[in-house]
Amino acid sequence: MGSDPKQSKQTPSRGSASTQFPGKLHELVTYCEREGLEDIIAWVQDGQAMMVHDPERLLKLLPHFGFSQTKYRSFQRQL
Repeated sequence: MGSDPKQSKQTPSRGSASTQFPGKLHELVTYCEREGLEDIIAWVQDGQAMMVHDPERLLKLLPHFGFSQTKYRSFQRQL
C-alpha cells in the first residue's frame, strides 16, 4: 500500500480543519492519489468531486485518517 499515511504527520490541534470531516476526506483522497490507490477513491477529472471505486478497501483506510465509521453507509451519510 505504500508509505504509512500517518507516519510522518503531526497531530493537528483540536478543531483544526484537518480534524473535521472535509479536511480528513481531502487528506484521504489526496493520499490515495499520491500513492497510486485511485482504484479505491479518486478525484473526478475536474477535481470538484471524488468517486469511491472500492468501498471495502476504503473502509480499511478510514481509521488511518481519523474516521470512526466502520460501515460504508455511515461514511456515505457523512458525505
